[in-house]
Amino acid sequence: MIWLYILLCFIIGFIIGVLVSHYNPKLYKQKTIKVELEKKNIELEDYHKKIIKHFFYTAKLIEELEDNYYKLYQHMIYSSSELLQNLNIKDNPFNKILKKPKSKNEEFFIKKQPKDYSNT
Repeated sequence: MIWLYILLCFIIGFIIGVLVSHYNPKLYKQKTIKVELEKKNIELEDYHKKIIKHFFYTAKLIEELEDNYYKLYQHMIYSSSELLQNLNIKDNPFNKILKKPKSKNEEFFIKKQPKDYSNT
């Protein structure tokens, strides 16, 4: 009979523990914070994708701008040589021929002969 009381108290205690833990406000708050955190992570990933898309599009526009300036300069060279035929070559503002870089980063690397430090 004593075992029956112990078992009954254990079952009642277990049921009360489950109910208290289920309706615990800390647990509810933890779940809502977790949901908010997941939402913010999704928003952050979307924002990151938008930034990457923005920079790729900006790089494309700058590349097109570079090509257009190159074409404009080439046009000015051709026009000045055609329209100002009697002008001295030194007086022509577009007498230098602009060379378009072969690669994207070629203009950033200036090739110079290394300094000679052997006579110091």
